[in-house]
Amino acid sequence: MQPTISILIAAHGDEPHLVDSVKSALAQNYPDLTVVLSVTQQVPATVTDLAADHRLTIVTAPSTAAPYHAALQAATGEYIYFLSAGDHFYQPDSLAEVSSLAQEAKADLLIANVIRLENHVLYFPGGKRTAQRVLTRNNFPLWFRLSTAVRTLSGDLIQRSLLSQALATAQPRVSDQLLIQHLVKLADHPIESKHLAVVWRHSATHRLPNLNWDEVPPLSPLRQLLPAPTSRATRPVPERISLALGIDQGVEAHLAPLLYSIGQTNSAPIDVYIVATELSADTQAKLAWLNDHFANLRIMHTPLPPADYEMIRQLADFGHQGPLSVYYRVFLPQLLPHLDRVIYLDADTLVTGDLSALWHSDLHGNLLGCVRDDGSGVTPPPKDPTDWWAYHILGPAGKDYFNSGMLVFDLHQWRQYSLGLYFYEFLRDTVNLYLLEDQDALNFFCQGAVTYLSPAVNCVTKALARTPRSLDQTTILHFLGPQKPWKMTFHQPRVQWPAIAHYRQVARAWTQAYQPTLPLISVLLDTAHDETYLLEQLESLLCQSYGQLEVIIVTAADVPAADSPLAQLLALNANLHLVAQAGSTTAHRWQTGLAAAHGAFIFLLGPTDRLTEPTIIAQMAALQREADADLVSGYRLTYIPARNALRGTANSGRHQDLSHFTLPQLLPVGIGEYHFAPGHLIRRQAFKYVNWDAPLIPQLLVQTPKKIHWEQNTWFHREIDGE
Repeated sequence: MQPTISILIAAHGDEPHLVDSVKSALAQNYPDLTVVLSVTQQVPATVTDLAADHRLTIVTAPSTAAPYHAALQAATGEYIYFLSAGDHFYQPDSLAEVSSLAQEAKADLLIANVIRLENHVLYFPGGKRTAQRVLTRNNFPLWFRLSTAVRTLSGDLIQRSLLSQALATAQPRVSDQLLIQHLVKLADHPIESKHLAVVWRHSATHRLPNLNWDEVPPLSPLRQLLPAPTSRATRPVPERISLALGIDQGVEAHLAPLLYSIGQTNSAPIDVYIVATELSADTQAKLAWLNDHFANLRIMHTPLPPADYEMIRQLADFGHQGPLSVYYRVFLPQLLPHLDRVIYLDADTLVTGDLSALWHSDLHGNLLGCVRDDGSGVTPPPKDPTDWWAYHILGPAGKDYFNSGMLVFDLHQWRQYSLGLYFYEFLRDTVNLYLLEDQDALNFFCQGAVTYLSPAVNCVTKALARTPRSLDQTTILHFLGPQKPWKMTFHQPRVQWPAIAHYRQVARAWTQAYQPTLPLISVLLDTAHDETYLLEQLESLLCQSYGQLEVIIVTAADVPAADSPLAQLLALNANLHLVAQAGSTTAHRWQTGLAAAHGAFIFLLGPTDRLTEPTIIAQMAALQREADADLVSGYRLTYIPARNALRGTANSGRHQDLSHFTLPQLLPVGIGEYHFAPGHLIRRQAFKYVNWDAPLIPQLLVQTPKKIHWEQNTWFHREIDGE
């Protein structure tokens, strides 16, 4: 049985469309309905004409009175529904639908957003959906900041007894925003509904109020859980540094350069805890090598206990959609019970300096040491800092939003005050409201209990455009965002090039140390000095994961100007070399480049060619070693700008031994790949008797005994002028 409902409209009496509001309320097809109109001025005649409807009660209230008290006294319904003066119901059955949703959820308070009507256009916030959310002490403060529903009672359904209690204990002229907070605290089962029943007539004189930041509730219960900073118990910082890294399979392959950078830049003893569910045999071998070769490092795989992992997995049931590993850091207090402090690092970081000062940072009794995040790491960065997501949630305190890629945890305090349990409950209730996952969670929960450290200890490379910083002024580089230095990422700002080049230099040094017997491969890049495409070609080579790689740029042009992008890349990348004025034809330029190259294997690229993936050279080199081949070839992708078309061959990943094929049999293989010089990894000895004035590949095919063809798109050819 549906409960009785009174629709309450509080008005001055002079609102435009007030009569439409009353008519809309009376037109609802709800069986047991009354409408109470409370006015502070003379009732318009158009409204008085509706008084014949016995369901309508008009109450005159003094302008100094609280807006809802007089109307509530005249209301008879078990539930009160609020309708803003001048607005109207979306459709005749809106109230019935709202009531059904409230009864189904057993809600004593249902809060809903409104549809905005502006210039005869309806704007639906998030679409018309009927999903419900129970409001809890954890999710309400965050939802309060995100939703315009908390700025007006219009569209809300409230149990009469609950409203009476709230009005009796609230200030006489309390704002809607504070009254909604009060109602949620008092309610047994408050619900946020996506059902949209009310149309708000947006005008210059009738706007949804702005969020009053002086009235917003605290984001987390932390203030009640912690004593004042001066009385919080902390422990002395031990001399041995402890680091923790949370990783999954998505970043496992890129873990070694970070660990190598730690060993290269630090002499103090360091324990590194690799928090992961499991590690591949290859990664375990790398960790063993690092432990053997850096006496100060002790690297330990620290798997999550099944119970902890299941708790993290359950976050997906509550709305988390990204990698679960971002929340591994949440469990560090119980995962590392023997530690009082730990530095947490994301896997997309690189250590560039001594960590001792960071390790001994004075946290002033706070839970975390961190670095502010001003939003410049997002794409595109906000022109106005207050447009940054943090300000939408934290308001003026948005300037204190911090990045979670580097954190100094006071684990002792997290355990002493049992914060892990409260934090997990907070995560569970709010995870579906985050934009930046764990970073949001830590910011919202720990607000006011963090110490801000120098940006040098978490230098976000994407932020360098706003705040330039040289590498010798950093301790940790953080390659935030989807464009990582191990990926092929074009058109990076030049201000980021030194950091990217440094990461790749460390990655090469790691590979050379770990696999010193890998043969050096020389890429000969013939370029017309078309700088636009040249930078793409070089990026496709500089990002290659193969550590023993040099790139020889051969060109007929002169040496570039000192301030050119090419000159900057040459200065930053020790494995990049330029041979200018190298000859008038491609063949002769390659011949000149070969004389300057040191590699045991050669890979050729022309002025319109580049590689397709960062692991191409490494995979071709692995095939060469496996088959002891003299030549390894792959497919090409061809882009035809005139047609905006990409032509290629499906990748199967298979490889075929063609050593016993004759030259006439070889030339048609791979849709004519052997008519092209690029795309082949060739043993240097094969060039010994080459006639550079004759077709190159047929000669090399004859002079290379062992030939492997890899059915993979390895290089990208850009067709020019319909060639």
